[in-house]
Amino acid sequence: LADQGIATLIHYPIPPHRQQAYRDLTFGSLPVAQRMADQMLSLPLGPHLRPEQQQQVIDVLHDSFVAGA
Repeated sequence: LADQGIATLIHYPIPPHRQQAYRDLTFGSLPVAQRMADQMLSLPLGPHLRPEQQQQVIDVLHDSFVAGA
């Protein structure tokens, strides 16, 4: 995606249950939350994107992950 000019980031590199704010709470093992933190990324979205920018994100995702699958 970066090669196509689309910025991404890992939104929650540390899952919420392991963040400092929750250190005093006991959650036990949350493997799904951990897996999601390891695998999910944030894509650009919002009202600031022009229609052609939105279409670029859609096209690159489609070409990379749907058509290329």
